[in-house]
Amino acid sequence: MSFETPILYLMFNRPDLVKQTFPKIKEVKPKYLFLAADGPRKENQEDIPKCKECKEWVLAQIDWDCEVQTLFRDKNIGCGLAVGGAITWFFEHVEMGIILEDDILPSKSFFMFCEELLHYYLNDENVMHIGGLNFLKNSNGSDSYYYSNYSHIWGWATWRRSWQFYDHEIVKSEYLNTKRLSQNLKSSIQGNYWNKIFENVKKGKVDSWGYRWHATIFLNSGICIKPYKDLVENIGFGADATHTTGANYTLIKNEIKFPLGHPKKMLIAFKKDYRLFRTIYLPKPSLIEKLKNLVRCIFPSRFYEKLKKYSKNLNLIRNRH
Repeated sequence: MSFETPILYLMFNRPDLVKQTFPKIKEVKPKYLFLAADGPRKENQEDIPKCKECKEWVLAQIDWDCEVQTLFRDKNIGCGLAVGGAITWFFEHVEMGIILEDDILPSKSFFMFCEELLHYYLNDENVMHIGGLNFLKNSNGSDSYYYSNYSHIWGWATWRRSWQFYDHEIVKSEYLNTKRLSQNLKSSIQGNYWNKIFENVKKGKVDSWGYRWHATIFLNSGICIKPYKDLVENIGFGADATHTTGANYTLIKNEIKFPLGHPKKMLIAFKKDYRLFRTIYLPKPSLIEKLKNLVRCIFPSRFYEKLKKYSKNLNLIRNRH
């Protein structure tokens, strides 16, 4: 039987990954399949054959009865506009659906998990995002999932009613500030961090539709769903990735038991969110920062300020010689 929930599959220039991840979609045989791809970059001639191979290979694999729609761009418009625009295009046609990028390897449970929760929360506008990742080791619960402020986009699902608030210029909102973010997250450290991130997006230093989706949910006080087990795996880390260029996270996709266990109360797990923030986002302090923190704890603040001033003057003297 075909899978009834529409799926949007996003690809670009990595046919090796497409050949690993698209077969997982083929296994569930979606009845409604949407394919989107950004065009090759002008400055990278290798993109032309790679982009072409991705699209042709995927189309050749569709051998089941389904409705296929495509949004294949001839010119490259960048990750932020291409992916954000593709999701907007997707929700012009469907009311709800699953979004997968070409470097995300889902378990079979992931599809069923998203489908069940898309229907379960269809009319609850507080819930804006269903994610396939947990990220936290030793994270267990009697239910199948919990509620979070964080909307990770490595395999996820949402509704048209939620995506309608997405705007490429949302980071320019006057309401997206440290105070508002700190209130939402119940943490000034997290609020300050995300305010800096959104400032970098606004200045064009980072081209990320994902951060804009984060901002959309934060501004609308949206609730995100996170499974207690990782249901997807990101296999796209490497030098040729757009954002995930560092070392891979040690994630292993899992299967989940059905029927799902639903939480009795809709409460954000702020402690889990803070632990996730410290695990994923907050950079580890350098040795110098650790020493500064140690000095700050041991010595009175007045002495510490004098020490900091002395250190600054010492650096100025060194720079002159």
